[in-house]
Amino acid sequence: MERHWNSSSPSNGASPSTPPSPGTPLPSYPSSPDSQFAVRRHKSQSPDHTLIDEDDDQDNYPLLPLSSSPSLNKQKYTETESASQIPHTAIYIRILGIIILISLFSWFYLEALAGGDIEWVKDNLSMLGLNLTLSVACLTAALTLITLTPMSRIFASGLVAGILVILYSLKRWGGGESFEAHGAYNMLVFLVVAIPLNTLIQSILACQQRMQPNKFKRFMTTNVMSTIIITTMMLMYYSSIWDRGALGAQLQHGIEEFIESDKLPRYDILPDTRPWGPEDKIIHTYNHKIDERTIRKEYTGPVVVNEPGVESLVAHCEEGVSKVLIRVLRNDAVLERVRNLNRARKEQEETTGMAQDDEDSDTNDTQGQGNESSANRKPNVLILFMDAVARRQFYRKLAKTSATVAHLDKSQEGGPQLHEFFRYHSVGFNTNANSAAIYTNASDLARPAVAPIWKDFYEGGYVTTRVEDNCEDWSTQYTGSASSQYFDHELQAPFCLPPYYPLVGNPFGNFDGPYSIVRRCLHGTNVHNYAFEYMNQFR
Repeated sequence: MERHWNSSSPSNGASPSTPPSPGTPLPSYPSSPDSQFAVRRHKSQSPDHTLIDEDDDQDNYPLLPLSSSPSLNKQKYTETESASQIPHTAIYIRILGIIILISLFSWFYLEALAGGDIEWVKDNLSMLGLNLTLSVACLTAALTLITLTPMSRIFASGLVAGILVILYSLKRWGGGESFEAHGAYNMLVFLVVAIPLNTLIQSILACQQRMQPNKFKRFMTTNVMSTIIITTMMLMYYSSIWDRGALGAQLQHGIEEFIESDKLPRYDILPDTRPWGPEDKIIHTYNHKIDERTIRKEYTGPVVVNEPGVESLVAHCEEGVSKVLIRVLRNDAVLERVRNLNRARKEQEETTGMAQDDEDSDTNDTQGQGNESSANRKPNVLILFMDAVARRQFYRKLAKTSATVAHLDKSQEGGPQLHEFFRYHSVGFNTNANSAAIYTNASDLARPAVAPIWKDFYEGGYVTTRVEDNCEDWSTQYTGSASSQYFDHELQAPFCLPPYYPLVGNPFGNFDGPYSIVRRCLHGTNVHNYAFEYMNQFR
């Protein structure tokens, strides 16, 4: 380090250009690694002499600041005393630990991507969940160590950037949305856990660095106690309502709005899928069959659709707005079948002495036609199946529906009584077994399949229909045999149309299609509205 005397600095009246006399002792500087700071302190304290340090503007900030290095970042050195007290070796050990944790995070995540059929997933679900949990834990530990280890911003930013690159690579590596390849679901669960957890930890560390120790202790104590109290109260509340049924809810009414357009330049007539065989209703090809058999026409005037069995079409407006139009066709052949069945049942009751009256059986119409007494009329039966909804989630998220169901109970007035069967069909791992328990009274999918309950209604003199908003024929998919012949009406075609159910790619995404966790729409209207509209017309 060279030192030059500045000729512009006077000293005790001496000439500015006169150097100190030979007898004047020069100030001594310590030879320790911190001599650079000693020089600067001398310069600031000596008004007589001004030193010019040619190395002042050439500070070299290392990636890993060490306590023995004279080129430490001065600001960080003075603000964080603990950083200067961490040994050289300890810092490198921490860096090595961070790299190991990042490697383990990647390895555990890749292990969690293992897949197979539904039975394999059921048998290895704990292992997959453990690997994903360990992956989150390793990433959290790595990010925490990066924050606690003294290092330059460049090196810390490089580590974080590397983690982001690894996350993106893992997402690209495993992006499937099926049991065999479930990377998209893994990444969604991973981020849902990792982001809030690390945000909380980093916030706590930031508060610790900016607060006085006593203030930080009070802050943490207050927040921890508040969290414990609030969580306990919430758990106690949900525990107290856990066994409540439908009658505990309140009825609320909502308002629905939709826009209709009278400009229809073209329209698509969707096919009637009820008479199709099981070979036409195979999942992932069912939608292609519907698309191929859709009749597309230009709108040139008033339209009359006379195709047999057609109960839905899509009208496309000039402004790019489209709407699904639904109707329920009156089928005289179906009504005649029902009348004949009811006539035969009544004749059998009369021969066994069980008949209650001699009214003409032609008036016994399950669609509400006729003048028979209400005592002899069979009730309408509606089976509404909502997949992947827990019982308490039903009451939390579907308050209006649960309140309406509770309002159906008229037992206090001598009317119908509402029953809630707890865990009646919760017999399996997923939709397959649970829906089989409802429809076939079997906990497992049998081969050959057990006849579904709509066969009993069909043969018992009911007019039957099915609405399926998942582009999936239940019997064909889950029992391997068709049962559409036991339905008089069927509405499935509108729910196999893109973009709701795409023709190319996986339709069961996290944010698109029938399994979307966000609102599902079809041609500008909520998907379930079409199903409810059809059922309202049917009844």
